[in-house]
Amino acid sequence: MAYYLDHLAGKDLYASFPGGGKPLASHADFTQWYNNLLTQTKWNFHDIGNIQVKRTANNEFLVTFIVNWYGEVKADSPQLAGWQSRKDSYLYHYTLRQVWNVSSDESTHNIVIKRLVVSSGDTPSPIND
Repeated sequence: MAYYLDHLAGKDLYASFPGGGKPLASHADFTQWYNNLLTQTKWNFHDIGNIQVKRTANNEFLVTFIVNWYGEVKADSPQLAGWQSRKDSYLYHYTLRQVWNVSSDESTHNIVIKRLVVSSGDTPSPIND
């Protein structure tokens, strides 16, 4: 968990995911969200593509990419209906767009995500090439 938290802003974090839940605003919110993910699923993995990066200011960047996210929800999950992408299977597959606002800390060379917004994979990229 520490790895993820090291790359998320400790203050002024904004992270939103499909499904209508309240946006995450702190490390504690992220920890609760991530622990729920682990509790509800047997396994998950993802591959990414269509990566675009645009410098928006000194040491700040806009990053966007498409995620193909696969996994299996536990059969006894109380959140089963919200996870399934097919009613005849416990497997799920979602194609999602992630948009990150990140900054680079020159002293630590660490990339920190300040804003993370996940939407449908057919959402247009905010970066026009």
